[in-house]
Amino acid sequence: MNNGTQRQGSQGSPYLAFYGLAREPFAAAIEFDLFYPEPTRTQHLDILHHLTQYNDELLLVTGPEGSGKSSLLQQYIARASETWEVVRVEASGGIDERNLIQQIYHQLELNFRGATHPELLEQLEYHLDGLLHNARQGVLLVDDAHLLTITALQRILQLASLRSFTNKPLLRIILFGEPGLEERLDDPLLAQFASTPHRIIDLPPFDEEHSTHYLLHRLSAARFVAGEPFTEGALHKLHKQSEGWPGRLNSLAHQLLMDSLPSSERPSELPGISDRDLYKPKRLVGVSLIIVILLTFIVWDVIGDLFDTPPDAKTATAEPPADRSTAPAVPPATAERSQQALAIPPQKNDDVPASSPRPASMDEAIAAITGDLAHEKAPDQPQHTHRPHPIGGKPQPIETPTPKKTASQKTDAPTARVSPPAKVESAKTPPAKAPKPAANTPLGKQWQPLPKWVPEHRNPWLLSRDPQHFTLQLIAGERLDTLRKFIQQHKLNQHLAFYHTQRKGKPWYALVYGEYANKQQAIDARSRLPHALRKQKPWIRRFGDIQQALK
Repeated sequence: MNNGTQRQGSQGSPYLAFYGLAREPFAAAIEFDLFYPEPTRTQHLDILHHLTQYNDELLLVTGPEGSGKSSLLQQYIARASETWEVVRVEASGGIDERNLIQQIYHQLELNFRGATHPELLEQLEYHLDGLLHNARQGVLLVDDAHLLTITALQRILQLASLRSFTNKPLLRIILFGEPGLEERLDDPLLAQFASTPHRIIDLPPFDEEHSTHYLLHRLSAARFVAGEPFTEGALHKLHKQSEGWPGRLNSLAHQLLMDSLPSSERPSELPGISDRDLYKPKRLVGVSLIIVILLTFIVWDVIGDLFDTPPDAKTATAEPPADRSTAPAVPPATAERSQQALAIPPQKNDDVPASSPRPASMDEAIAAITGDLAHEKAPDQPQHTHRPHPIGGKPQPIETPTPKKTASQKTDAPTARVSPPAKVESAKTPPAKAPKPAANTPLGKQWQPLPKWVPEHRNPWLLSRDPQHFTLQLIAGERLDTLRKFIQQHKLNQHLAFYHTQRKGKPWYALVYGEYANKQQAIDARSRLPHALRKQKPWIRRFGDIQQALK
């Protein structure tokens, strides 16, 4: 569930270079280290883990779009017990019961080919019982659960009712969805599961203090060091407009950064019209009118030229044209701005407040959040209601001087043709050849054949991948030696692919890692990388984008 808006292209937002940011602080993608440990959500995480271990109820985590449900789910997985077999299902496409079972089978590495539906359920029940017998617990997490079809909900409730011989649930289930999820459980088609016990945990919005700390936390992670445009008044306004929901805070803060750019740094747009207002009906009418007026003037000039004075009259009265060769050439104006360096030293994150004191009892905290003890609340916790249900000028082109006529050429010839360079043998000075890169220069070295340490999967392999699949780009640059040292430093010996192309006439090499069917799998895989690799901020890339660069 995206907690933000789509950004402008794969190159990132224009304010990255202007403010010297290491990355987008309010990107739509859910990044693990950008999670803000607001006390209420930290307490929710602890309670979810406690209930998974000791509670037998179906759990529902609800909140509106942009409330941070997917971020909470991601943190839940990262902190899960090693004895749990966690399965995460994405319901964003409105999956049915067969898609649900296939996703569960795939993640549990079970074979579902050729089996009938009853056989699938029987085999799944047998596998879950075997996990419990070996002191392990199956856990099913469903994101965007409010989009599940009725048949898929029936199957989930059926799985929730499975019990071991000791009357313990074979599968613990947590559904993450919008508030309408609870009402969907009251559907008449689910009446046979009406007795299934469930518990609801609502996610509240941030108060103004935590909205401010949330924004500053994400800015600090992106190495934002300036105060503007996030003044005290701007932070107050952002909280008021977003009502404290993280997704809306991301969207509004991103737009604030865009609006704070000087006009010379903003994306090209019509004068006086911002990109967010360009597609409003009134704006479209104004733009259309301007275009019509411009076209009218152009057509009028063309018609005027057709009906001008006849050519004979022009010849009789025309004066010899002035010699323009002596007029000084006016160089085109260029606007330049010194770019702020991106290499900003890491700043200490003093903006994130320490977590508030925890409740003395886990049972009291659970009861307070889920509504069993509505009259009590944890100390110092925000109260929330429980529902009962390149820079610089361009290089100038080099003009080739016209060769002078020799004595043997006739001056009265009507036209003079320049001989091809290959036949000009009488010239005293032979034409200079383009210098080749020396073998000991960086460019000369890197165009040599690839060394043996380069991974076997190269350009042909990358071109054969599914364009819709994803991978993690670990590093890229102009020097092969940098990639070799990177592989040695992190001891990488599998799941690697290598590609090479050109960028601005120079060789460009990159290392990518793994292949994932969707973006969420790539995000999860990135979060499981060793800490040293996660610090490099691997870039989640679609194979189609890489293939386009290779072509």
